[in-house]
Amino acid sequence: MRHLSIQAASALLLLLCTSCQSNTHESSVPMAEFRDGQQIGLPVFGLSCPKCANNVTHKLSELEGVTSVDVDMSQGFVTVHAEEGKVPTREAFVEAVHAAGFTVPDQAPTATTGE
Repeated sequence: MRHLSIQAASALLLLLCTSCQSNTHESSVPMAEFRDGQQIGLPVFGLSCPKCANNVTHKLSELEGVTSVDVDMSQGFVTVHAEEGKVPTREAFVEAVHAAGFTVPDQAPTATTGE
């Protein structure tokens, strides 16, 4: 019986996480992306559960120089903190997000942070 419960819970989790992909924030206005000497932030579509956030965090953490990743699921926004001068490029960020199964808008509004 316990084995069946674990299988059912796993199937439900997979179903819920898969459904996250269709629950994108594409209709909302994305937060302004930014990049400075120690961080980069971009909107990411489809982040609506902790597993989704973990997948994105894992992929972005693999980039050189990254020290931490903050995911705001309610805003659909991800900020990567990195060593000074080793902030990932927008292209590297987008590639990592795509590898995790999510999307970044082509070009979101930008905010300057005094680089």
